[in-house]
Amino acid sequence: MNRPSFQFYPADWRANSNLRRCSWAARGAWIEVIALMHDSDEYGLLRWPLADIALAVGCPIELLEELVAKGVL
Repeated sequence: MNRPSFQFYPADWRANSNLRRCSWAARGAWIEVIALMHDSDEYGLLRWPLADIALAVGCPIELLEELVAKGVL
């Protein structure tokens, strides 16, 4: 299914204390993961190993591990 868009609230992005504790690189990876979840067959869910998600978004797995450690992913 092709979904054309999703709502994004910049104020919520900036106010998320867990996300604010992440590096710039991890935040960039997170927006890529959000886009991937938007395109997922199960909307908003990825039931994949972290290594597969990292490969799909083109980032080092360490960035996803940082998001997990901070409670974002």
